[in-house]
Amino acid sequence: MRRHRRAPDEENVLRQMRELNGQIRLTRLQFGQAVEPEIIEACVYEINALQARYAYYLRLAREMGLDQTYTENLPAARV
Repeated sequence: MRRHRRAPDEENVLRQMRELNGQIRLTRLQFGQAVEPEIIEACVYEINALQARYAYYLRLAREMGLDQTYTENLPAARV
């Protein structure tokens, strides 16, 4: 039997976006300091995955009609 997922509430969506934005910034700092090819590649994958999650929550926020002053603060383009 398939369970129905409960839609996230507005507060949770904004909290997730803030946390993801911070994680993206931190991973970009790590990327900027990385010298080993494996670490650079791992950072690129991590940033892309975080940005995909951020885009999901951004879409939810827009669908909920949340304040655009925050939701427009989308992290910069992928590495």
